[in-house]
Amino acid sequence: MKLGEKDLQAVLGRVAELARQTLPGVIGASVTLVESDRAFTAAFAGQVALDLDETQYQEGFGPCLEVAQSAGTVTVPDMAAETRWPAFARQALAAGIPFPRRLDQPAEYAMLVEHLVRNRYLNGETIRLDGAPRMPPK
Repeated sequence: MKLGEKDLQAVLGRVAELARQTLPGVIGASVTLVESDRAFTAAFAGQVALDLDETQYQEGFGPCLEVAQSAGTVTVPDMAAETRWPAFARQALAAGIPFPRRLDQPAEYAMLVEHLVRNRYLNGETIRLDGAPRMPPK
């Protein structure tokens, strides 16, 4: 697809869809544009991405808006511990978006298990390790 052959919205829609298909763990992607200090979703792949964008616009802050203002990069290592955008984080977690977006490496699990074994305060009833993404309830 060449920019000159398609309109901007079609190109941005393709970018969002490619992000959703290519990035591990992504269930939705969107492109936020800002014109005259007004943010809007120019394209999206997946309803959850659009819903999360709308939450950001209503609240006046969120990861997309922060990136648009700073022209930098925003990382979210753990959405459950995220404090910058509480409404966004609650909605993302409710939608089942996994954070971090990768499974841990075997060496990371090994270090954690070693710590659990050595720590006398912990036992099998206080810690549960999941080695795969959790499935939504049926």
